[in-house]
Parts: sequence; structure tokens; C-alpha cells
Amino acid sequence: MFLPPQYFWLEPVLLAAAVVFVVDLISNTITFSNRFANALMSAILFAALFGSLSYYGYGSVRIQAQTSPAADAPVNAPPVPK
Repeated sequence: MFLPPQYFWLEPVLLAAAVVFVVDLISNTITFSNRFANALMSAILFAALFGSLSYYGYGSVRIQAQTSPAADAPVNAPPVPK
């Protein structure tokens, strides 16, 4: 992880952008500038590459949630009516 903790969500986005750039570069070379074939090849290559990266755990976002309050948390109970 090369980003501060508050920007962990940005790492998979940057990874996906880099993958899309490389995939589009490769597919544009393969399809010789035919727009439909380029879009189709980009989609196929992106699905294969990004799917494998996601499967093997690169660029995953891990969020921890605390379900119970801490022992020193203030109690914000509403006032009891009399």
C-alpha cells in the first residue's frame, strides 16, 4: 500500500486505470484501428486481466467496521420523560 489509510479506496481505481490503459494500447495494436473490434478486444482483455487481478487479491479494498461501541464511548441516551 503506497497511499495513506484514508485513500485506500483510490488504489483499486488507479490499478484499474493502469490496466485499462495497457489493455487499450494492446487492443488498438491488434485490431488495426477498427473501432468496433478495438472496443470488443479492449472489453475482453480488460475482463480477463482485471478479473485475474481481482481473483488473486491485487488492489482489494479492506474496510473494518466496529459494530459495538468502545468502552470509553460517551452515552448519548435521550432524557427519560417524567
